[in-house]
Amino acid sequence: MTVTFIGTTLNGSTLEQDVTVSLNEGFKQVTLTSDFTALASVTWTPGVTLVDNILAAPLLSQHGWRRPGGSARNRSFGRNDGCGNRL
Repeated sequence: MTVTFIGTTLNGSTLEQDVTVSLNEGFKQVTLTSDFTALASVTWTPGVTLVDNILAAPLLSQHGWRRPGGSARNRSFGRNDGCGNRL
């Protein structure tokens, strides 16, 4: 059986990723590709698929913009306190 994950990005683009699963293998961990970034929503088909423990990583933190898989990046210019706050 194939489960299709469909992501809609913040700018309205659509992404798809197919994952093949066996009906008798139980739960399967799925990691979506790095294209699934800055999403407004994620859906999947078929709709009868059981999903548990969804993990999403934030792109924004209290310290500034966060690159997927990377560390926070300060978007301020000039002197700051290391958390993006200007001095």
